[in-house]
Amino acid sequence: MTLARELFEQVRTPGRVKLNGMFIRDCLPFVYTGESEDGEPYHNSGGRSVLLERHGGAYKLSGVDPQGHLTRRVADSPKNMFSDVELARERLVEQEGFKNKRFNGKPFGVFTFENTENAKRAFSELNEAYRYGGLETPCEFVSSPKIDDESYQIVFKLPQLESDLRVYEFMRLAEARLGRASRDEISDKLPAIKRIFGRFAAWTGYTMFVLASRGLTPTESSWAPQNFVLHRIGDSYGAYRVDHTSTRYEGQDNVVASMTELVKDAIDQKAAEFPFYQFTFIPEAAIIAAEHPEMTDSLHVDKSLSPFQRVIAYYANNYGKPTLSLGNMRTFMQTYWNVFQLGMQCATGPRQGTELLIPEEYFRKVLE
Repeated sequence: MTLARELFEQVRTPGRVKLNGMFIRDCLPFVYTGESEDGEPYHNSGGRSVLLERHGGAYKLSGVDPQGHLTRRVADSPKNMFSDVELARERLVEQEGFKNKRFNGKPFGVFTFENTENAKRAFSELNEAYRYGGLETPCEFVSSPKIDDESYQIVFKLPQLESDLRVYEFMRLAEARLGRASRDEISDKLPAIKRIFGRFAAWTGYTMFVLASRGLTPTESSWAPQNFVLHRIGDSYGAYRVDHTSTRYEGQDNVVASMTELVKDAIDQKAAEFPFYQFTFIPEAAIIAAEHPEMTDSLHVDKSLSPFQRVIAYYANNYGKPTLSLGNMRTFMQTYWNVFQLGMQCATGPRQGTELLIPEEYFRKVLE
C-alpha cells in the first residue's frame, strides 16, 4: 500500500451506498440519502462528495448532499479533519424542518449551474497547463448532472481514490505527530519539514501563475490547504490546487493586475492572508521547538502543551498570524519568497512542473 493510500484510509470515512446502475453514468444524478448494508463501498470527500471505484476507475461525485445526511455522518466521524464540515452541520441544525436548506447563501450540499461552468472551464485550462508542464492531472471534469431546477452535481474521474487526499489532511497528521515529538526528534525531522512546506509554497506560485495566465481568478478563501490535493506521481507527489466552483474567468489583464497587487502587498507585509503564509505555521513551530523552545514560555496558551503545540495554539487562538512571524524569521520568509517565485517560473516552460514534485521519503520522515 502506498503512503498516500495509508493516509487516505486514516482520514476518510468509509461507507456503503445503493447505486442504481452498472456504470457511473447510469447512476446519475446520485443523491445521498443514507447508508445501505448491501450497497457499494465509498469514501467521503469533505461533507458533500463521495468517492467510488467502478470497473477499474475512480470517480468523485460532488454535490450529492442537499439534505445534509452525508455532512452529519462525516462531521460525527472521528476521522474528519475539516472544521467547515462541522460548521455546515451547525447550519443544518439551525435549518431543522426546512425543506430547502442553504449554506452561505447557496443551496446546501449541491452546486449551481454557474458553479459547474466555472469548474468545467477551470479544470480544462489547468489540466492543459499541467500536461504542458509534464505533470499528470489529479482529476478530470466528466459531467454536471442536473438534480432539480436550481441544483447540479459534478462528476470527476481520478487516477486513484487517494488522489483526493488533501494537503490540509497531511498537515493535521503532521501537527499531531510533531506535537508528540521530542526536541531531538523535531530537529531530525526539520530538513524534511522545510522541504515539504517550501515546495507547498512553490506549488502556490505555480498555480497562481497558471491561473493568471489563463485569466482565471479564484476567491481568496479558496486558497485554503484543504483545496490542494497530494497526487502521487511515481515516487513523488504534486500539490495541486482543486475545487474551482468559484473560480471565474475575468480575462488575463484583469487577473494579472489583481494578483500582482496581491503579491506586492504581501512583499510589503500588508497581506497577512497571502496564500503561501498558511504553509509557514508548521515549519516555524518546528524551528522554534527545535532551536528556541524558550520563546514559547511567554505565550498565553496552555503550558502543558509542548513547545511545538504552543506555537500552533498561539496562531490558532488568533485566527491566523497576527504578524508575519512569532520570532525573527526574516531569512525563513525570504526563502519562502524565493521558492514561491521558483514555482511561478516553473509554470513558464514545458515539463518544468516536474521540478516541484516532492519525494515520498520526506513525508515518511515527518510522520514516522
